[in-house]
Amino acid sequence: MLKFLTAFFLIVFLTACAEKPVYNELSSNSGDNQERQSLDSKDVSVKKTSKYLAYIHTLAVELEKEKLASVHKAITNACDEDIKYECAILNDDYTSGEYSSGRIQLRVKPEGVKFFSSLASLEGEVATQSRKAEDLGASIIDNAKRIQQLERFEKKLIALESRTDADIDSLLKVASQLSETQTQLEYLEGSRVVLLQRVQTDILNINLRRLDETSFFGSIGDAFEDFGEEFIYAIEGLVNAIAYIIPWALFLMIMFFILRAIFRFLNLKVFRGRKDR
Repeated sequence: MLKFLTAFFLIVFLTACAEKPVYNELSSNSGDNQERQSLDSKDVSVKKTSKYLAYIHTLAVELEKEKLASVHKAITNACDEDIKYECAILNDDYTSGEYSSGRIQLRVKPEGVKFFSSLASLEGEVATQSRKAEDLGASIIDNAKRIQQLERFEKKLIALESRTDADIDSLLKVASQLSETQTQLEYLEGSRVVLLQRVQTDILNINLRRLDETSFFGSIGDAFEDFGEEFIYAIEGLVNAIAYIIPWALFLMIMFFILRAIFRFLNLKVFRGRKDR
């Protein structure tokens, strides 16, 4: 009996010792699995977030005055003729003269950002370059949910409309609600297209400015170049000033002689009064 109990406790003890590392291994594996799952969930959330990021790129390029117009035209022409990157010009502004500059806003595929950035900086120097992103994931998901809800509601309304036992008033109400639902669906579908287009394409803002914009000698050179034009403007201003001054001068002269005559008359009257006394 003692031998049996000893053998029984020995087996239990050995079994417990044997199971302990197994338990530790399982707990360790479960911890690793939880950690991997948490990491995977983080990766999934990151992927879901990055999937709906809308990027905005901004590029500022300094160019010589003679090249600014040609580079601006090259970018706009390349975008108009582009098919590969689906380029579209959203905003185009060019200013010539003393403070010449150009601003172009493009919508292109992500692969086209590098191409048009290189085209803009091919004959100039990149002054600043930046990129920011807008997360449209919540808007896109919410839009999809609302579309699904309205589609289910639309199916129910169509089923009600097809019933033959409904009265005319009920059918009119159902038709009115169905029309409103379809209008909302069309609006949401349009919003969905815009949101997806915003995610699938990037916005590229290109700012072109003169390389010698802040140069001292460049400013002097501009002054000499614009001397003739400024001289004409100055003469024009002088002529306008003379045109304003002459009528006022005539008016003041007339008023002077009138007041002078009045004062002389009053002084003469006072003098005669004193003489009569």
